[in-house]
Amino acid sequence: MMRKKTVIFILLVSLTAVAVSASELVETALVTDKVILLHFDDGYIDYHGYHEENSDDKTVAEPLDTEKATSPGSYTVSSEDDPRFAAGLSPLRVARKSKGMDWSRNCKWTGKQCDNDVVFEHWLYLELPAAMKREASYTVRMPGIAENLETVTVKFDEFRMRSEAVHVNHLGYIPSARRKYAYVWQWMGDGGPLRLDDYGDTPFHLVRTSDKSIVFSG
Repeated sequence: MMRKKTVIFILLVSLTAVAVSASELVETALVTDKVILLHFDDGYIDYHGYHEENSDDKTVAEPLDTEKATSPGSYTVSSEDDPRFAAGLSPLRVARKSKGMDWSRNCKWTGKQCDNDVVFEHWLYLELPAAMKREASYTVRMPGIAENLETVTVKFDEFRMRSEAVHVNHLGYIPSARRKYAYVWQWMGDGGPLRLDDYGDTPFHLVRTSDKSIVFSG
């Protein structure tokens, strides 16, 4: 299910590696034609084995520099297909959502006053100054942000891939149901809810991905 101009896509086209000590970029996606999503992973916990102690848990992580990562000046978005981005533009804003995804057990059952290590994942939302064009490619340059790369290229094509802001029932819908609901919504952490006011009067389309044909609109 797609909303015209709103639903966007995940496509990693090229990666350029860079050697720094930082979090790793693990996913690049598009939320709308004005929002690029970058997903970072700080690392993992190497849990102790059988007959070993909780204190043997090892934390293997390099935390994201959240201050640098949320600064619009840390990024340049350019495109050879879109003249507006030819010289490279910085995002207007960068919102962040972070979650603890792995925990050590160093303090479990010890009775000690200590903190268990927590490893985080982060989702950064780059709000662009202009909308991306269909089938145009955009390169995000972000030196010193990710350990595994310095640039990533995404292609905007709402007829081929989906935005994580679109929520539908993956099991299907009961044919006899009077209404069948889907939602366009995204929480962007300290950026609050995704703002979709600009798309309120535009139609939505159901698209057959095999040939990009529109099979239903509303």
